[in-house]
Amino acid sequence: MVDRKVEARFTTLYRENYRRRPGRPGTRRPVKTLIVRMARENPAWIKPAPRRAGPTWRQFLAAQAQAIIACDFLVVETVLLKRLYVLVFIEHGTRGLHSNTSSANACRCERSAHGNPRSGTSSS
Repeated sequence: MVDRKVEARFTTLYRENYRRRPGRPGTRRPVKTLIVRMARENPAWIKPAPRRAGPTWRQFLAAQAQAIIACDFLVVETVLLKRLYVLVFIEHGTRGLHSNTSSANACRCERSAHGNPRSGTSSS
């Protein structure tokens, strides 16, 4: 038998995380109406910008890869139904991962984002 506390915690997690509709929330009707009105009033607004001289997006990223660091904030549910918050950095040039911190407290993990991402545990 499953302990009632564990069952209640699992049910709460399920309701919070897995019953949401996937994807981006829909745009409300007033916003759609405003966009259509703005497009009608300003026909030049919807025309694509002219092609600029210079590198393509792919060329730009390849040239800047050594300087680009991206980050992601993850929520991990453990086997014991504990919630951990993890802040992960990836260096595009080397594709190295750096996990700066994991915490049961999201605020503590968020505050660590202001530090040096290279100071944490890394795995490549």
